[in-house]
Amino acid sequence: MKSKVLASAVAAASLAAGAALVAAPAQAAVIYAFESGIFAFDYVSPGYVTGPLFVDLPGNASCVAFGVTCEAQFYPSEVASSASDTLSFRHVYPSGLSIKAFFYFPTGAFSTPGAYEDVLTEAGEVIVRATLTVSGQPDPGTNPGAIPEPATWALMIGGFGLAGSALRRRRAVEAV
Repeated sequence: MKSKVLASAVAAASLAAGAALVAAPAQAAVIYAFESGIFAFDYVSPGYVTGPLFVDLPGNASCVAFGVTCEAQFYPSEVASSASDTLSFRHVYPSGLSIKAFFYFPTGAFSTPGAYEDVLTEAGEVIVRATLTVSGQPDPGTNPGAIPEPATWALMIGGFGLAGSALRRRRAVEAV
């Protein structure tokens, strides 16, 4: 009787813990905070930017103030075949005029937490054009891992079936 009560309590506790884990929101995120003289934005991503990424910024205060449509584009150095991680902005005015600005950060800036500056040297004077701050941690749940192909599943299930039939035959021979 005690074992049934204990088993019921353990089952209820594990069910409650499982439900809490499923219902809990993901706490991890990577935050990209960009700031230049006239433009700033924050972008929250579940993981690091490792490939080309286009981000619309419809409610951005800087874009609304100038009456333009804004888009940010991330180009990691590995993908862009360049010596730096590139962040570009495209502003599209109501007249159709489109202006693009490029900012260059050290290689790996998009995938490593820290503060990075796009520095321009002009006539011996150092000018900081923009700052990118990368913070937070990637969500470990964003990579689901490898999913076996159907042929792999078929081989695995067939293998279990053959192993099971071999065990049954061996037991039958031993019983006689």
